[in-house]
Amino acid sequence: MIISNVGDTKIFRIRDKKLTLLSKVHTVAWSQFELGIINEKQLNKHKQKHVLTKGIEGAEKIAPYFAKELVEDHDSYLICSDGVYNFLSEDKMIELFSTERMYTNQELDEICKKCVSISF
Repeated sequence: MIISNVGDTKIFRIRDKKLTLLSKVHTVAWSQFELGIINEKQLNKHKQKHVLTKGIEGAEKIAPYFAKELVEDHDSYLICSDGVYNFLSEDKMIELFSTERMYTNQELDEICKKCVSISF
């Protein structure tokens, strides 16, 4: 599978009850975190955690992040806006989306609704 993103939307994989961020976060605060200038606690409270370093709006040219991902049986993939991942813990994401079987569309719909209700 090929993943791609621009901005602060995150793409996660849940495999064997472990959550892994696959996308690149394009914010001022995340850049400082990756460089080791700030730690995770500082990142979560940073005043510029929502200030994008890359985005789509108004851009003439966009240089998105791309990566290849090997898909395995029972992997779950989540595409989340900051409105979800800022309010839903990693443990809760793992709890909701980890499975040893395939979900039906109806089950996924219910889980996504639960994510939104928890987030707000």
